[in-house]
This record gives sequence, C-alpha cells and structure tokens, in this order.
Amino acid sequence: MSIVVLDGVVDNDLRQLILSKFDPLAPGARTALPDVLVPKPLEQWLQSVLRSCAGGHDPSAAELPGALDGRSELVPMPGRVAVGSSPMHQDTGFDAMGRPDPTRVEGLVAVLYLAGAGTLVIETGSQRHSAEVKPCRLVVWPNDQCIHRLDASPGEESRIMLGPMTLSSTGWKRAGDQYSVAGRGSPCFAPDECRCPGCQEYKEKMKLVQERRLQQKSQQNVAVEGQVAPTDSSFCVRSCAVS
Repeated sequence: MSIVVLDGVVDNDLRQLILSKFDPLAPGARTALPDVLVPKPLEQWLQSVLRSCAGGHDPSAAELPGALDGRSELVPMPGRVAVGSSPMHQDTGFDAMGRPDPTRVEGLVAVLYLAGAGTLVIETGSQRHSAEVKPCRLVVWPNDQCIHRLDASPGEESRIMLGPMTLSSTGWKRAGDQYSVAGRGSPCFAPDECRCPGCQEYKEKMKLVQERRLQQKSQQNVAVEGQVAPTDSSFCVRSCAVS
C-alpha cells in the first residue's frame, strides 16, 4: 500500500481535550510512553481508517468523528511525547508487560500528531517521502515495506501524538523506535533487512571482519609449533551510537 497522510483529523477542541491527558516530559527525558484516554468515536474512526488502508480502500471515505463532548466514553490508546531526532529504522513492538520487543512490527503503523514540529521521512525502495509533523495530521505507512526517520526541528519542541501504533485482532498495540538506536554496532535494529546507508556500511565492515578472521584462522592452522601466526590489528569495527 502507499503512504497515507490525512489532515484535519480532529478539531481544535478535541485536540486540546486529548492534549490535556498528557503529562509533560520529565526534566532531561527524551520520550514518554503513556496510555491516553480518548473519546471512543475517535478510536473507532482510527480503526476504520487502518482497516480501509489494509484493504486497499480510500481511507478518506471514513466519516470523521465530528464534535464530541465530555459525555463520550473514553478508551485507552498508546500515546507518546518525544524530543529530538531518530535514525532510519523500522518500528518494533512491545510485549504484554509494556517492555520493548525487538521484533519488527508487520503491517501498518499509524501516528496522529497533536503538537510539535519536524519532518517524518519515509523511504520505500528508491522513493523518499517527507511528511511535515503538524497538529491534527495522521500518517499511516507499511512498516515492513519501508524504513523511516524523524528529523526534529530546532529548539527541542516536544512532539505529542497518539501512536506510533499498529492494529491487531485484539486492538491497538504500541510501536516505536526503541531498538533503532544502536549500541549494537548498527544504526538500526535489523541491519540485514535495512537499506539505510548506515546499515549498508555496517554490513560491509562486518564482511571485512569475517574475511579477516578466516584469514587469521587459516594462518594459525598452518603455523609451525612455537610460532605465533601474524595478525593485523589495524582494522576494527566502530560501534555506531546515534543520539
């Protein structure tokens, strides 16, 4: 499926109502992952949009929830408050206890931005799409078919959103970039699948490391007793940490 961008998803009154459910970021924190209570008609509309996208139908045909008041039933949805940028990655999930799970989310991921600024960059093969982060904008993309990153705007303004999230048979599940920042040697959580330049460079380095190790092992096998096989310590792999 293609990337879907829908504007004006909620009016300002509903946006302010949802924003009031978020707590500000703690001092020094870069992200918070609350569960946020939202009016049920909005949650149902978001479900219909994702089902339309998954079925190849026009999601704009889904009727917007319209004006809502305080009598609407409230239901929980995954929320997020964040500052800063993220590298190219594919979103991963969370387990039943709310802990990050390195397994890639298959299918659609959605974000409804409520506040903040920046640019969401999505790459699908040879194509690159950019979606400005702005209030009341919904973005839906096929997480398993592309990679994406977030370029934050100067000033470290907080981005407040519903999502990133995916819809399963049991309801909404949180998605995110918790495994996109590498202390693992690669900029993304799955370098074998990722096409971003950082992961391509990482794979080339790892290939050279494996070749050097095989060469050293061969030299050790033919070394005479008491002779130390030559090694070359001039090459190393530098772990890439992205902040």
